[in-house]
Amino acid sequence: MKPGIDFKNDLFFKYLLHDDQDPDCLYLLRLLIEGILHIHPHHIQVMNPELYPQNNKDKNMKLDLTIVDDKGQIINIEMQNSMFNQYHYYRFQGYGAKLLANQIKQGQSYIDTMNPIFQMILIDDMDSRHPKLYDWYTSKNDENHQERYNLIHRVYVQLPYINVISETKGIENLTELELLLYIFKNGLSDDIMRIEKEVIKIMERKFKRYNREDILLSDEEMIEFEEWSKALERGLAMKEKQKELVLKYFHKFYSGYNDDFLQELTSNEYDLVLDMIIDRQDIENIKKEIL
Repeated sequence: MKPGIDFKNDLFFKYLLHDDQDPDCLYLLRLLIEGILHIHPHHIQVMNPELYPQNNKDKNMKLDLTIVDDKGQIINIEMQNSMFNQYHYYRFQGYGAKLLANQIKQGQSYIDTMNPIFQMILIDDMDSRHPKLYDWYTSKNDENHQERYNLIHRVYVQLPYINVISETKGIENLTELELLLYIFKNGLSDDIMRIEKEVIKIMERKFKRYNREDILLSDEEMIEFEEWSKALERGLAMKEKQKELVLKYFHKFYSGYNDDFLQELTSNEYDLVLDMIIDRQDIENIKKEIL
């Protein structure tokens, strides 16, 4: 296997699932959607199949997969190779709300335009309060009744728990879906490769093709993007690297402007500023967010 490639790498994850015209991608997509969300669509379409991010801002907003089924339901899937923290909880909820709000069309009724949102977040961590593979969240009242016509559903697929299941059942007894999650967590180990299951053959084919084409790591900005992503995923401050990238893109898009207000920011502020710079926000708007 190629050194340094992690099966939880978000670029590789999107490569595995991005092409709804490819039988292998479609097989894996259906395995996740049908097995975890219990949605059984006749047709699904990936709305953001591009592999290269359009810019170097929030990676999870670009390397996720947004899928629409034949009923108009929106399914968002992302890989989070990091630990739970307050920032991520806020972002997951914010992105769900954004996917919902983006459906609103001026002059049309909510009933005509709004469709359910299903967020599936595969994360390499486990909430100690809820040690299980699938941790579901929906809007409920104090008597545990789900809100009528609730539109946002979120499930955290806690990858470390697949090892608990494999130790209990034995790897050879895992279902195809469980094998897929096991591979995301642990890679294609020798024990896995001895099992004759379709999902393992697909993952091996996709991995070999990914290595052969090396399609995701040929661009200089893509390498920069990965460095940024890894820094965030590991929870490292890396403020100097963040600052370097922020200043680089600030001077690229706002040539001639003073950058004094960008010199001493927190890690989260640099993350926010880069997002706003790539979106070409007015400098005054950027300043308001951090000053």
